[in-house]
Amino acid sequence: MSRHPGFTFQQDSARPHTAHVSTACLSACRTLPWPARSPYLSHIEHVWSIMSRAL
Repeated sequence: MSRHPGFTFQQDSARPHTAHVSTACLSACRTLPWPARSPYLSHIEHVWSIMSRAL
């Protein structure tokens, strides 16, 4: 990430991503917190919503 200044790394807050090893690697990066299992990261959740309203 140091080769790409100005980039922001986004990941969910699932346990593997919040492990000490992961957070140590990303400590120098700008990150955006995101709730684990967020439906906003899954495009299929939007499709299911549209389909259920159409039926």
